[in-house]
Amino acid sequence: MPFRDFFTVIVALILWCPLIGSSADAVDDSRLITLSPHLAELVSELGLVDQVVGVSAGTNYPESLNSVQVVGGASSIDFEKVISLEPTLILAWKEGNKKADIEKLRILGMDVRVLSGTAFRDVLQHLQYLGAIFDVSEKSRRIITSLSMKAAALRSSNHSSKRNVFVSVWNQPIFTIGRSHLINDGLSFCGAINVAAEYPFISGVFSPEQVLLSDADFVLELGSPTRASNLSELFSRAEAFGNLPPVFVRGDPDLLTRGTPRFLDGVTELCQALTR
Repeated sequence: MPFRDFFTVIVALILWCPLIGSSADAVDDSRLITLSPHLAELVSELGLVDQVVGVSAGTNYPESLNSVQVVGGASSIDFEKVISLEPTLILAWKEGNKKADIEKLRILGMDVRVLSGTAFRDVLQHLQYLGAIFDVSEKSRRIITSLSMKAAALRSSNHSSKRNVFVSVWNQPIFTIGRSHLINDGLSFCGAINVAAEYPFISGVFSPEQVLLSDADFVLELGSPTRASNLSELFSRAEAFGNLPPVFVRGDPDLLTRGTPRFLDGVTELCQALTR
């Protein structure tokens, strides 16, 4: 997509965002619980970090949230702890929290708002929605505008060439990211393509043969450094048959897999790595 067309789409999205949340009712934000790390970041970005009384496992940004009580994670929720914290609002993530847990919270009388998102545009819409219900719409609009301009600039400066990237999350078995994931937008901003983007899963297992046949120019490693991928050994064996191995680069999973403003910081680093 030409830069001016992409920019037009982004501007249209900014102008359309107020229509989404115009009917959103303001909520009592005095005691908030967030059930995903990225939701805690979004709330903090809007200036409500001091109102957060409970977070999910894995929440580590901003650092001030490290002292906030953990109420569970994707696998389970400590309902007794949630009740004891007396939240006025709970933010949940459709793709990360169990539907049964969300329903139980509502049965317990909790005000639960569920956000869903797998793309960069969803980050902008979440900021707009939260800005509306927390009555900080002007602040959210400024953040949305800044992020949109930054995304457009990334897309414009990296549109000239296409690079194939295999995203490595785990190596035993080989685990990768498929369609409907935020990182695909990040790769697109860098002029790159996830070689597994058309596979019908958000994340799933790849065989060694699929990896070798993926025609990857780069391998993006998102796993922990202590769980470093052994894919380099796999590709080195293929090199003996005349195949050029891909370049291995490491990305910060907290930046590249969470739908927050910091996502574009991770994408900027990724774009630089993919041009080396």
